[in-house]
Amino acid sequence: MAVFVSTKESKIYVLLTVLLYAGGIFSQKVQVHFHGATVLSWKVAGKDVLFQSREAIYDNQAPIRAGIPIAFPHFGQWEAGPTHGFARTSRWELEEGPQKNAQGNATVVYSLVDTEETRRLWNHKFKLTYTLVFGDTAFKTTLKTPIPLAESVSRHSTHEPPTTAHVGFSLTHR
Repeated sequence: MAVFVSTKESKIYVLLTVLLYAGGIFSQKVQVHFHGATVLSWKVAGKDVLFQSREAIYDNQAPIRAGIPIAFPHFGQWEAGPTHGFARTSRWELEEGPQKNAQGNATVVYSLVDTEETRRLWNHKFKLTYTLVFGDTAFKTTLKTPIPLAESVSRHSTHEPPTTAHVGFSLTHR
């Protein structure tokens, strides 16, 4: 499998595009916006699997209504800050990759760490690590935080987990 990567940067966004070729044939395309580390698009055999709203705004301010947004440290309405937390409106850093792992799959790792601004909303130190792994037939995401779940849940008024990745699939009607 061959992996080709491009990064496009403008005043508005930074977008990482990874193209996978297997046997000389295009197999997958993944696009990730650094704003919220939002996976915008995952195309398999030329068809987009993830939903993108026509109302999506790519201004590095508003949450992106597309693909796989990350909700942290809260899911839903939040008195202390923005709905679904600040992770989906924060600038994430590319920590590793894209690179091939031992199985020949492409791996990309993003991270988000606490800042003065995040601690004003949620007074905790943290580091989120978001790993994307894609191969010929699959796409896997893993989101890790060092905060124990029981400790995090006790800080919230609901019993919802504080961190979620909310996947929107694109469905066609026949």
